[in-house]
Amino acid sequence: MEPVVAKICAFCQDLVLLKEEPSKSRAHYPTLALLEQSSQSCCMCRMLVNADIFEDARKHSPIYDVEHEAIYFQVEVEEIHANSELCWAILETRLRVREYAVPGTFSSTTCCINSINANRPIWKTATISFPDKISVLKDWLHNCEPKHEKCKPPVHQMPKRLIDVGRLGGAHPRIVMSQDLKKQSTSPIKYTTLSYCWGRANFCTTKENETLHKQELDYEYLPQTLKDAITVTRQLSIPYIWIDALCIVQDDPAE
Repeated sequence: MEPVVAKICAFCQDLVLLKEEPSKSRAHYPTLALLEQSSQSCCMCRMLVNADIFEDARKHSPIYDVEHEAIYFQVEVEEIHANSELCWAILETRLRVREYAVPGTFSSTTCCINSINANRPIWKTATISFPDKISVLKDWLHNCEPKHEKCKPPVHQMPKRLIDVGRLGGAHPRIVMSQDLKKQSTSPIKYTTLSYCWGRANFCTTKENETLHKQELDYEYLPQTLKDAITVTRQLSIPYIWIDALCIVQDDPAE
């Protein structure tokens, strides 16, 4: 499956960095109206418009839908790492609605079009099965874990709770206390993490249901995003996952 070269606007081209640069600020479309107009043809503008910061702006600003021209967009390059062919950057954004500002963070990875990285397909076929995706993820992890020192910083503190993902067709997932896991094993505890936009789903851990969730999380009633995260974690042979909605008691002020 050949990689597709997408079109980007002149402003976003300045965000596609191939070298480390000292300047942070980048010019971009100054208002939301212009950014949304550009998103019709520019893939990066479309990514920005579809981001969580715009959803936050809709929630907090009554003028969002009627005064697009009054909503200002700013972007800065916070961090850059580059070599001769490949570069990744952290982009910090600000959406300003009168005196209210919504921050956002994006990562951008770019490479020269004649680089081997630009022409290396991730998937071997146009139709991709779930096992194919898991196989690629496993290859990435097996390559990353022994070779990428910065990807495995020392763990000084564990989250208070994790979810034991159980087994497909076997034990249901359930919440476990990290301190209990530490007592049972001297090896590092391996887990994935999921932090996501909850949307309208309100499946979470509260004081009332915490004890029940420690016994079992009814997989059938979980939102699809959580089901997918647990399924992927199982397939990667990782025993635990941390999910903010479930591993933090949502109505406990101390947490």
